[in-house]
Amino acid sequence: MANLLRLLVAALFPIIASAGLQAQQAKVSKTHAIVGAAELKWTPIISGWEIAVVSGDPDKEGQPFTIGPKLHRTGIPRRKTLPF
Repeated sequence: MANLLRLLVAALFPIIASAGLQAQQAKVSKTHAIVGAAELKWTPIISGWEIAVVSGDPDKEGQPFTIGPKLHRTGIPRRKTLPF
């Protein structure tokens, strides 16, 4: 009985998994996308710091937008230690 159950599970698992994968591929969103850092237009703001608009338009009032920061190692302030 246990062997029959294992065989049944082994036979049905690929069918169920492929059906789930096909369902995910069918639900491709038209409003969301994955954007890589190389695809963005980076604007320097201060030494070692850059920002890029990921989505939206920051110039339009009342409209949502998303920005992404890029902090270079040289732009991060160093920790200061004080002698006591």
